[in-house]
Amino acid sequence: MTVTLINSFTVPPEHEEGFLRTWRAPIGHFATAPGLRRAGCTATPA
Repeated sequence: MTVTLINSFTVPPEHEEGFLRTWRAPIGHFATAPGLRRAGCTATPA
């Protein structure tokens, strides 16, 4: 069984750039975490 989790956020337009910068910052760490790699949780946002 596949489960897809979706995090929904409402961010004011003037804070969008900062939010995305903060959201994307840990991608490198999580993309290399062994448990997450095996689970297939390493898709990066477009």
